Amino acid sequence: MAHTLRRTPYKRALSTAAPVLPEATLGMMRATLPAVAELGTKLTKTFYDRMFREHPELLDTFNVRNQAGGAQPKALFNSIAVSATAVLEGKPIPDGFLEPINQKHCALHVTPAQYGVVGANLLAAIEDCLSPPKDVLNAWGDFYGVLAKACIEREEAIYKQASCPLPLECICCAYAFASLLNPLARLVSKEKVSDETFKLEFQPTDGKPVAKHIPGQYTTLWFHPPEWEHRQPRHYSICSVRTSCHRVVGGMWQAILTLLSLMPWRPFASSVVACLAPSSESYTILVKREKKGLVSPYIHDSVLPGDVVPLSPPHGDFNMANAHKLWIAHQTAPVVFISAGQRRVAASPPAN
Repeated sequence: MAHTLRRTPYKRALSTAAPVLPEATLGMMRATLPAVAELGTKLTKTFYDRMFREHPELLDTFNVRNQAGGAQPKALFNSIAVSATAVLEGKPIPDGFLEPINQKHCALHVTPAQYGVVGANLLAAIEDCLSPPKDVLNAWGDFYGVLAKACIEREEAIYKQASCPLPLECICCAYAFASLLNPLARLVSKEKVSDETFKLEFQPTDGKPVAKHIPGQYTTLWFHPPEWEHRQPRHYSICSVRTSCHRVVGGMWQAILTLLSLMPWRPFASSVVACLAPSSESYTILVKREKKGLVSPYIHDSVLPGDVVPLSPPHGDFNMANAHKLWIAHQTAPVVFISAGQRRVAASPPAN
């Protein structure tokens, strides 16, 4: 787990300028977007069928339940629709739209080479479904290239920020790369907190501290029991409880924050406290049994204290990073905190 030790508090990417494509390319996209939209998830299902047929090893990275239920094809189609609409309108891709995708890609150790695989199969799916002229296919290829470049650059920055090795370029090395980046953690406690929820605590097997994380981030667990055809990752929010030392330090920071609350820079102080709060010596997660799930029933029934599992460094953008900039710009505006969570599991606290 050594490569996670230098992780710095999460820094969110700010909006960038609108992607620039030639007018001829935009015109071809504009003319064919209604046809692409009419295909709906037929396009993305065709894409996934093709890609998994040619690269079955990628099923070790994708959630097979989401594939079977149609959630993943819907999510991909939504990404294409939102991104293409923004590009055609000459606007930046909405701030915060790609960031959760980039964070999840890094949690799954997606490589630049895999973007090439996705692009080739996505264009092949468009060709299968629409049989468009070559110049139209090239236009959509240019659009995907711009989108992929932005994602690759952002994910490279996230890898560096997490002090992780940069992804390998070879698609055949992707599995080995993911295995390399998943430190081992031992389950040290497993507690039933409701009829359908367990609380699990993991500690690094090498005895070193866990990576720094901030409220709202998740870790990714990987399982591949002998009876499963494919390895499966799942993301779980970290809900680690601070030690008594951490509570004392946190109390001092809270006192400072209270004093600063009367000042104009109150929002900035909130962000600083959130980012500097110390991490615990373990990761604690809550796992609710999903009736149609694959991994959660396995965790409930088969994973026991003492078991060792691969576990990814913390990722995720559900936090207060950069929110202070909005508040400082509108200091008199009211602030509303909204939070939600799964029934009988937990609700993410908007303030701690």
